[in-house]
Amino acid sequence: MGNSILARFWVTMVGLVVILFLLSGLLLDKMLERTYYDQRAAEMQRQGEYLAKLVETEQVDAILSQKLEVAAQLSKVAILVANNEGIIWKSSRVSAQRRFPRLDSEETQQMMADKPVIRRGFNRRLGTTAISVIVPFSKNGQVDGAVALYAPLSGLQAFVVKVRVLLAWEMLGAILLVSIGAFFLARSMVKPIMTLAEAAKGMALGKYDVSVPETRQDELGILEKAFNRMAQAVERSIKMQKDFVANVSHELRTPLAIIKGYAESLLDGVTDDEREKNKHLEIIVDEADRLGRLSTELLDLAQLDAGILRIYKEDIPLSSFIARIFSKFQHEADEKRVTLVNTVSEHFKVHADHERLSQVFFNLVSNALRFTPGDGKIEITATAYSGGVQISVQDNGQGMDPEELSFIWQRFYTGDHSRQRSSGRGLGLSISKTIIEAHGGTIEATSTRGQGATFIVRLPA
Repeated sequence: MGNSILARFWVTMVGLVVILFLLSGLLLDKMLERTYYDQRAAEMQRQGEYLAKLVETEQVDAILSQKLEVAAQLSKVAILVANNEGIIWKSSRVSAQRRFPRLDSEETQQMMADKPVIRRGFNRRLGTTAISVIVPFSKNGQVDGAVALYAPLSGLQAFVVKVRVLLAWEMLGAILLVSIGAFFLARSMVKPIMTLAEAAKGMALGKYDVSVPETRQDELGILEKAFNRMAQAVERSIKMQKDFVANVSHELRTPLAIIKGYAESLLDGVTDDEREKNKHLEIIVDEADRLGRLSTELLDLAQLDAGILRIYKEDIPLSSFIARIFSKFQHEADEKRVTLVNTVSEHFKVHADHERLSQVFFNLVSNALRFTPGDGKIEITATAYSGGVQISVQDNGQGMDPEELSFIWQRFYTGDHSRQRSSGRGLGLSISKTIIEAHGGTIEATSTRGQGATFIVRLPA
């Protein structure tokens, strides 16, 4: 458990609470001490100023002594009255006066400055740390002496100790509450993570239909949704790859079987008719070409996956380029009574790889021709757009359902119509898209069932 998220989270939360309480305790300790000191010093200064005026005006010595004693008892301070030479002539503590009959030299100097002085430190009269307040009094405009008040800080220290004990108990209580809360909070966070981990292990073992409950609305909920989408995508990808392997196997077996059958018939001398032999040979050549196209697509796919597809760009006049593409399909189009229309203006040019671009438009026109009925039309147009040329290949064939358009670019996708539109192997459109993107362009499709399809290619000029 020491390396688990639960343990680290718990230790972090408790550690933060401890640090917070320690810092708060230190700050509060200093604030209380300072507040107590300031209030006590201000109170003693006011009392000293009152006593200084009393000394200046009181004529009866016994009454003055009585008032000093009462003030000392009420305020819990030691009070001394000294003349301008620092000699103490009145004191609330006779023993202190006998032991220390004079003010310190520093106190005497401060008295002569004719303004109240407050000090904090060790006081030899009290034998402990104390607050000292010296308040001068005057007669005839000159400093005649001072009233000195001394208060030990033992009360402050006792108060601070009580506060520290209270803070310690509060800290222990807070640590207990935070520990319990952090444990349950961490467990609620770790539980969905463990569920995700188990699901991931299942996927690693080949269970691609796994999913996790989407029970949260926070970041972990986002992770749950993302995992389920990933699992669905992986499952779909695995299925498409299996379908692709089966499809390619069929595509390989069919022409090989035809080639083998006709070759064996020629070897066996089934016919002596030269025209029949030539027909057999033409079929063998056609099927060999079919195998060649399949191997080319598979090689292109391997290069795309490896990221080594090479692009050799050159300036290509679009109108003549499209005319050459159409010329390859003119015979087939005439047989189907499909009109091929090239309306691309002579001034349009693109900077692209001629062979790869031919591969893209050969695939697009081939697909369009396959699904355009007799007396139909395939039209290629070009228009300028910001930074390049937009080329549209439009047919009025059977079209596709709109929801199918998001899948036709995926490799290995074997939906009925996209499979046919990508030369039967689920590769053509995916390869075309990658080629266009390698040129810095884009390709997209729009279609409505029964109203044909339009493929739009955008390339930099």
